[in-house]
Amino acid sequence: FGALQKGCHDPWLSRGANYGWLFIISALVTLFLVSLPTLQVAWLLAGALVIHFGYKVTMALSYERAAYTVVYPIVRGTGPLVTVLAASVMLATRSNKVGGAAVLRETSTVFAALIAWLILGEHVGKRRAALMALVALGAVIVEMGG
Repeated sequence: FGALQKGCHDPWLSRGANYGWLFIISALVTLFLVSLPTLQVAWLLAGALVIHFGYKVTMALSYERAAYTVVYPIVRGTGPLVTVLAASVMLATRSNKVGGAAVLRETSTVFAALIAWLILGEHVGKRRAALMALVALGAVIVEMGG
């Protein structure tokens, strides 16, 4: 959706149309193929909807404020870390070796950007370098704690 956000059309209108049609198609499939959820499941789905909506608005705002090449690696690297940390706190779960490898795989873009800056001398601002280092450190902490 980064390309959609930086395209020639209004990004908010494009996203709204995209999600609107996705909702309509999903609602039709759900109405005919899935039974109504219980009240407890409905609350869980409503909570997931609020979290997802907040994520999408935050992503759209971040693409509006910074270049795609800055936002994408940070989002790609922090998403798995936030998921693992939230699951650890909220669900009292611990990551196994496969989960740790998945986190490291997902954060590889941050490690690659960090290596490009430190070894290859790619120009990176102080804020981007600090965020890359923070995400890399978080991945190491998650791996060591799992």
